[in-house]
Amino acid sequence: MGLTCWVDKNATGDKANLFATLPASNGETQGGLVLSGHTDVVPVDGQDWATNPFELTEQNGKLYGRGASDMKGFIASVLGAIDNSKKEAKDLRYCFHTTILNLCHVPKHAYK
Repeated sequence: MGLTCWVDKNATGDKANLFATLPASNGETQGGLVLSGHTDVVPVDGQDWATNPFELTEQNGKLYGRGASDMKGFIASVLGAIDNSKKEAKDLRYCFHTTILNLCHVPKHAYK
């Protein structure tokens, strides 16, 4: 895709954020558009769920469950939009920046 990517870990190294930049056609990486999402979730301890939050439940035509509506779809859309912009735009006037924030524990084997 032509992205410059880097991972920023917290002080203990068990949490990380991914940052990426797609330069404009002229190589510019300043300014532009930031598209940001997150992959972390809050714990369910102490929450009053009427159903198991880890199982998708349909009630009255609505879906309930942890992650039934979240940022993962947005992140996939951002990656698709950046890929399409790079392929289709002969003159990409502005750079794109994206961040995928993960404030939860990341296993050490998941990144270098």
